[in-house]
Amino acid sequence: MLEKCTRANIVIKRATYSNGNLNLMLYNAGTVPLEGFKVQVAYNEKGPDILSVWTISGTVEANTSKTFTHKLSDINKLSDINVDYIEVRSIECHQGAYDMIRSYDTVGLL
Repeated sequence: MLEKCTRANIVIKRATYSNGNLNLMLYNAGTVPLEGFKVQVAYNEKGPDILSVWTISGTVEANTSKTFTHKLSDINKLSDINVDYIEVRSIECHQGAYDMIRSYDTVGLL
């Protein structure tokens, strides 16, 4: 496992929001396939931060991109939301395959 994880790398290429769904395009910049991801989105609705956490089952092959969609059912009014960050970690290589985009990268996302 350690050898595999030294060759693992995940990148959030794109994050968009549409009709209550967060769409994440993940790019596997490593040389090994990655299966399963933990996603965290921190945002607020004119109040304290809310953290949505979920897992993605699916594989992203080496040097390829794949888009995953998740329904953000706990978001009420789109106009009241400010994203702080979106984080993606590989479940099997959580330290070696990790990416985060901050609020300045998500302007206009939500």
